[in-house]
Amino acid sequence: MVGYALNELVVFQSIGAFDAGGSMTIHAFGAYFGLTVSLILSHKIAPVSKPEANYISNIVAMIGTLFLWLFWPSFNFGAFATTPFEQNQIVANTLLSLTGSCVSTFIFSALLGNKF
Repeated sequence: MVGYALNELVVFQSIGAFDAGGSMTIHAFGAYFGLTVSLILSHKIAPVSKPEANYISNIVAMIGTLFLWLFWPSFNFGAFATTPFEQNQIVANTLLSLTGSCVSTFIFSALLGNKF
């Protein structure tokens, strides 16, 4: 609760962002909380074997990515825009950020893992 409250304070007070459904604060908190727990547990519990991807996990990841690409632009702040230009700009920025994250994932996977 303290971590989420601090995250909410940073988003609303320091940055001055408008979070229509509260999704920015909860998802950012969840991401940082998950990274922190993973970091702490990785020092206490060493993995026995290297995890391997299989067909089912790849399909589930692809379906999740498709759902994000299809539905995420409609869940953002675009519904609360005051003019059509703002709405188009918000949706376009969302699609550009999705594209940028996918392209950077491909670049880093090729650089670090020598495969896509």
